[in-house]
Amino acid sequence: MEIVKYGVEISDSKLNVLVKENTYNYGSQFFNKPGIIVDMLNTVFHAGRQAEEHVWLLAINNSCEVLGVFEVCHGSVSEASVHMREIFVRLCLCGATGFILAHNHPGNSLAPSEADIRMTGKVTEAATLMGIKLFDHIIICKNGYMSLAEEGTNNFIRVSFLR
Repeated sequence: MEIVKYGVEISDSKLNVLVKENTYNYGSQFFNKPGIIVDMLNTVFHAGRQAEEHVWLLAINNSCEVLGVFEVCHGSVSEASVHMREIFVRLCLCGATGFILAHNHPGNSLAPSEADIRMTGKVTEAATLMGIKLFDHIIICKNGYMSLAEEGTNNFIRVSFLR
């Protein structure tokens, strides 16, 4: 499967537009489990090896296909400040009906911080208002991952989100 990493730029008309940054060939066509998503993020973006926190957004359509992957922020060794606008601009530009968030913890702790829980709650509220489904928020470390949906944290939509 081809994974497309997009960025967002301002056009000459002063509008946000999607810009294809890179494409990556990734073996799996089915992203139906958090472990497969983590494997893709580790293979393509070296998520578990990053020295600072990065937050990735996987945009999904009604057919449960990954429309694109975005790095929505890049922070410090202990935090990354995510803003709702950056998430939802990207989702709306590509016509997503659902999404998955993932971020790494360079300190190798799989436990979500209070800031992680608060941010996930805010994103869940905004997604509900927008009619876009947040399927999961995954924390990635060098030696593993934690899916907030699998752990029952927040009220994630429990479906097989990707074929």
